[in-house]
Amino acid sequence: TKARQVYITNDQKRQLVAKYKEGGLTQGEVCEWGRITFGLSGPINQTSLSRYVKKHKDLNNMTSAELSSKRVNDVANKPLDEKLATWVLNCERMGAALTGNIITRKGQQLAETMGSAPTFSHGWLHKFVNRHKLKNVKLHGESGSVDTA
Repeated sequence: TKARQVYITNDQKRQLVAKYKEGGLTQGEVCEWGRITFGLSGPINQTSLSRYVKKHKDLNNMTSAELSSKRVNDVANKPLDEKLATWVLNCERMGAALTGNIITRKGQQLAETMGSAPTFSHGWLHKFVNRHKLKNVKLHGESGSVDTA
């Protein structure tokens, strides 16, 4: 029977690499250590650990939000994504009500100033909101924007 695939966070991957780099344990032993330490239902694949070791610099440079994720979200234009996320967080701190349309328009403005032309689709907006764990963004149907007269 095939073993169940195990999903671990990027922080757990980083911990596995650190344990392996301490020395004294084989990759297989580190995988077993990780399974026990992280309380996983199945084994960590040794091939996966090899991949984490090769990409350890990426794991060490991750933000806390990226480390808590189980997948690396490749963003097409990371500088634009970071600038827009910073702008959104600043607006939220000031108490501004943001909608998906406002975020999309600001993204388009920033993209123009940065000389890029990404597509700002509904899918992009949902992924942006989820990636940055934005809670106060209204994605659909802006109430109060319809003329009732």
